[in-house]
Parts: sequence; C-alpha cells; structure tokens
Amino acid sequence: MRAIDIKREYGEIFVTSGAKWIGRAGVTGNESAPAPLVRKRFVLEKDVEEATLSVTGMGQYEGFVNGASLDERIVFAPNVSDYNKTVYYNKYSVSEKLCKGENVFVFVLGRGRYAYNTVGTPWNGETAPWIDAVKMIAVLEITYTDGTTETLVTDESWQTKPSGIMQDCMYMGETFDARLHDPAWLQAESTGWELCAIVEAPKGQLKFDYTDPIIIEKKIAPISCTKIRDKVFVYKFDTYITGWIELNINCPEGREVSIQYAERTTANSIHVDEDEVKAEVLLKQEVTPNGRLQRDYFISSGIPMVYRPMFSYKGFYYVQVDGIDHLTVDDAVGCFVHSEVESINDFRCSNELINWIHNAFRHTGLCNFHGIPTDTPVFEKHGWAGDACASHPGILFNYDMRLFYRKWLEDFRDAQIESGEIPCIVPTPGWGLSGFTSWQDVCGPVPSQDLCYVELTYRMYWCYNDIDILKEHYGALRKYILYAMEFDNGKLHTMGTGDWLAPTGDPMTAKAVPPEGPDLVASALQIRIFEFMEKIADALGKDDHAAEYAAERRRLIALYNETYFDSKRMFYRCERYDDYRQAPQVIALAFGIPEEKHREAILAHVPKDLEANDYHPWMGLGCSQYLPMVLTEMGHHDIAYKVLNVKGYPGWDNMRRLCMDSLPESWEIDVSRSFCHYTFGAVDRWIMQYLAGIHQLAPGFRKVRIAPLLPEEMDFLEYTLDTVSGSIFVRCERKDGEVITTVRADSGIEIIK
Repeated sequence: MRAIDIKREYGEIFVTSGAKWIGRAGVTGNESAPAPLVRKRFVLEKDVEEATLSVTGMGQYEGFVNGASLDERIVFAPNVSDYNKTVYYNKYSVSEKLCKGENVFVFVLGRGRYAYNTVGTPWNGETAPWIDAVKMIAVLEITYTDGTTETLVTDESWQTKPSGIMQDCMYMGETFDARLHDPAWLQAESTGWELCAIVEAPKGQLKFDYTDPIIIEKKIAPISCTKIRDKVFVYKFDTYITGWIELNINCPEGREVSIQYAERTTANSIHVDEDEVKAEVLLKQEVTPNGRLQRDYFISSGIPMVYRPMFSYKGFYYVQVDGIDHLTVDDAVGCFVHSEVESINDFRCSNELINWIHNAFRHTGLCNFHGIPTDTPVFEKHGWAGDACASHPGILFNYDMRLFYRKWLEDFRDAQIESGEIPCIVPTPGWGLSGFTSWQDVCGPVPSQDLCYVELTYRMYWCYNDIDILKEHYGALRKYILYAMEFDNGKLHTMGTGDWLAPTGDPMTAKAVPPEGPDLVASALQIRIFEFMEKIADALGKDDHAAEYAAERRRLIALYNETYFDSKRMFYRCERYDDYRQAPQVIALAFGIPEEKHREAILAHVPKDLEANDYHPWMGLGCSQYLPMVLTEMGHHDIAYKVLNVKGYPGWDNMRRLCMDSLPESWEIDVSRSFCHYTFGAVDRWIMQYLAGIHQLAPGFRKVRIAPLLPEEMDFLEYTLDTVSGSIFVRCERKDGEVITTVRADSGIEIIK
C-alpha cells in the first residue's frame, strides 16, 4: 500500500505574505452572474529554480499559467467542506511552467457549493450560512537560480472580467455562451479586463487540502451515436460515467445546443416509445424547481469548438444532444471523473454474477467519490451518512481510503453543532439538523445515520492501525453520545429511516419505509452505536467510559428483547406490524442482541423464511448485507450462496438486467430513482470476508485468519489484498473433487490458524 503524508498546514503563508481575497466588485452570492475570470500579468527578471503556488477559489476553480493548466488531471478543486469551519487550499509546483520575461496566471471561478444559487431544492443549498460571491486567494513563492526569492500575492492589482459561463450549478448544469467567450482569454494580450475588488474572507480556517484530488481518470469513447430525428442525437456508453463529455460543436452563430445527460432512455425503461428512442431523465422527485437537471446549454459563436463543462458533473450512460446538424460517434468522448483513491485488491472467481456484484460495487463506489461519498451522482450529490454507514466496511476492502475518509470524518466534526447533534448529510448547508428540516425522521439522534460517524472512526483505526484518528475524534463522539443519551432518556430510539427501500413485492412499485416502520432497526442500530463506542474507548484506554458504554448496551439489549421479542413465536416484531419480517431477525442476530437460549430458535426462522420465498432477500439498503453474513456465521453458507445467486425479483441477478456495470438504488430497478447507488453492493463484504475468507484479528491486519469457503457450485476464486502491513493472497481451486487452497502473506502479517 502506498506511503501517505498527511500535511497539517493552516494557511500561514497567506497571512505572512499579505495575500488578499479578491473577486468581482458588486456581485452577491446568490446573484445569477457569469463565472468570473481572474488574472495576473507579471514579469520575471531572472531564471526560476523553484516556484510553488498556494491557491484556493470559492467554491471551485480551474487555474492556468502561460496557457497551461496547473494540473490537467485535477478538477473541482478545492474539496468541499463546511466553509464556515474549513476552507481547503491546494499547492502546485509551477517551476517548469514559468519563464524569464512576461507570465500570466488565469483562473476561472465556479460556484460549487459555496455560492449555490438555485432556489427551491430540498437541501437548503441556497440558504447555506456561508453563501457569498465567488472569490479566490493565492500566493506564488519563487526561488531564483541565484538563490534570491520573490513572492507574488493576490491583491487589487489583479484583473477580472466575465467568462462565457453564464450559469453553473452542480445539479442543473452549465450554460455557456461562446459569443461572449474571449478566444484569447489565456493569453497576456487579452483585453477588456478591470481591476479586482478586495472582498471579505470566508469564515473557515484555511487548511491544506491533503486528501485525494478529484481527477479526470480516463476518457471513454461512446459505443454508438444514433440520430433519432433532425438535429437530435443520442450517444450511448457501455459503462456508467460520472463527469461529462467533450463534444465537437460546429454550428451557426446563435444556435442553442442542449446536452442532456441521462442514466436511461425510454427504450430501456418502463416508458417505451417504439417510434422514438429519446434519452430522458426519469425523475422520481424534482430536485430543481424549473425541472432542469444534468443539462448543459451551449450557444454557438459560429466558430468550431470542443466544449465541456467546468463546474458541473453528471452521472450517465446516455447523452442526448439537440441542435447540431450532424454528429458521429467520433465527435464525443466521455470523461470519467472521481476522487483519486487507489485500488487495493484484485478478485475474480468462476461465478460471473459474483464477479459482477464485486465489480459493480467498486465502480459505483468510484462514481460516488467526489470529495465526499455521495449517495447518487445525479439527484442528491450529498454525503448521506446512512448510505456510507452500510457501504464503508466493504469499501475498505477495495480502496485505500486513509485520506478520503479521514477528511470526511473531519467534515463530521465540523458539522456537529453545540448540542452534540450530527446532521444526516455531511457537510451540510443546514439540512438534516433540528430546526432546519421539515422531515423530522432525520433530525435529532438518528441511529441509522449517526452510526456512520462512530463506526467509520473505529474501522479507520482497525483497518489502518491508526490510533490517532480515535484520539482526534473522541471528544466529538463523546459529545454526541451524551447528547443522544439525554435525548432518548433511557428509551429505545424508534425514529429514523429503518430498513430503507426493502422490497415491496411489486417490481413496479418502490417504497422507502417498510411496513414495520423504523422501530426495530432504529433501536438495533442504537445498540450498535454503544458497541462501537465501547471498542473506541477500550482502544484509547478509557476504561471508565468503556464500562459505561458496555453497561448501556446491555441495558438497551434487555429493553429491546423485552419490547420486541415474541417468546411464543420466537421472532422479533413491533406493535405496528406483528408479522414476521427478515430484517429485524437478521439485524438482531448480527448485532448479538438475542438471549443465548433463544438464538438458535430465532436463526431457524431465517432459512425457513428464505425457502418459502424461493431464497429472495426481503431486506433494504442498509440491512441486506447482513443476511449472507449471518447465514454463513450460523453454518448456512450454502443458503447464503443461494441468496446471492437467486434469479428474478428481488435479487442481485435481477439488477444486472438494466444496470450495465453499476448498482441501482432499489430492488425495483424499472422504477429505481437512480442507477448509481452503491449501498446494495455492500454485500461485497461477504464476498471478501467469507467467500475469500479473510478475517482480520488485529489492527492494520497484523494478524488474520484465512478460511475461504468455496461453494460446491464454484470452481475457483482468487483474491489479493494490500494492507498497511503487507499483501495477502488467497486462491481456491477445485480439482478432481478436491479443493486446493493456496495462501500467502507478507512478513508483516501473522496468519493465525
């Protein structure tokens, strides 16, 4: 696994150098003003030995020096944050890009989440407490070949003018008017500039952005370009892409071109129109008041141009282009954009469905890594804690998340309010906190969301042997747990999202909340929080706190069993729904809630219920991953394998029907709101931990037990995992009726029999 260096720098260079925040005069945060260009022309009298640029732009920027990008791979800098608490800045070596004589820096500033101005979306973005006009600050530190130094800073001598980007919004898209675009904008000879204004600094602490940058990883050619009517073309890609297309545009001056990104078309949805295959986003909810979503507009100047948006990314398999006379498959290329997290495993096996689940989980995860782990790249683009809570244990088996998740945990700490409450989306413009949100089920303590902060903190320690992360966050976690205990006042928590998006029984109807409501799952996750708090306190040597959490967990377990367990029928249920449901039984077993004398009886119901339902999983987003794990742990590995491989609805094989290489948000894929939602792929954890058989026994994988379980229906599996302690290799192969297992591990890893 790569070496990392977490640099803790707090923007001292901006203070000592006298750099100022600059922007366009007279522009307010929510005004629909064009994205500004900002530049500085300067002359260097000597040859440069070394030059470092420290810079940030609120909410996003792209920078160029002497016509060249600061880094052509990096986009959407800086990473998103709670701008009233933290403002990230970046550093670039520009030594090779500067020259003796005249030089010019040019920056384009986008709104991002800082100057969001689309009114009426569900997440209060336009009323965020940090809303202000876009702005930037920069310091250039130069060392010349003769050993002398010089510093260049942002001040009122820098220049600005509007760009051709008339509107940029991460949800709606961009509007670019090429008639107003200056073709010479990157050159020193460009005209029409005015002086910048000194503007108010953001409230947040400047911090060096140490985490993985968001990059254009690769460019992907479409597999087809279909003309569906005059001046209307649809591009199709064979992989889900988050990002955009680069499009060759050649049309008359004043012609408006619409570029609509979509996950599906009417030809592969329930809305079939055989006469016209038209790509359209099939919304299950409106996220912008004007209905525009994932759509860029380009107004032509009459000069041919390759266009791509700067400050808006999309999620798509399809792109519909309206307004161009002629297009071919060669006129567009997809740009795959995500945070640059490193893959740490390689898995393959003889079961193609299991390979698909694993690869789809990995790919869908990447599509949702954009500085934060989002829940969809189309509709919400927020860091929902509940989705990440279910998915992060599996993600940690697939990617090096040391920087990405560390930064997101700091977002949690920034988002926590004085009472101790944590929002369900992190960072948040206010939505998800009491007093700012009408949906009360996601306000206050919400175990299905809040568990993420607690569990992810612990798993970062456990996965990477990083005790510092526990130390850094224990104060905030303690503050939260005291708040939650006071709020619940000794009672079980019964509000929240519950077994979200469990199957409805009708493949054409999805419903968020199951018939049993949130009670049983919310209470079980409340218990789970105390389990991880005890582990954290124990790792830190806080024995008194560990004992306190253990006692509260025992008390809540007793109350849970008293409240929900039906001792006559031997399963868990609640007052609002008295019949058997899969999720409450599986979750209780997974979290060690049943009394020992009842455990086998409760477990016996699970395979019987599965057999009665032809082995289909009847559990939702957050809970379904535990079903195969509980079955394997309890000696039913063959049934766990059947559940993963079951044909039809609901099931993972059914998801492959419409989703090429990504996972949908619900089992009901025909009506699923999103085709890129990784939570149902959390079952990949079972593939890694039980099928491949890697059981971690010590922090950082210093000790492991390796016990792969190759089902009779499979011929082989092979798995390599890189950890902070070294690499692990497992291969199982069936030959002549015998399973031959090969296991290797680096010297830093002890294999326990």
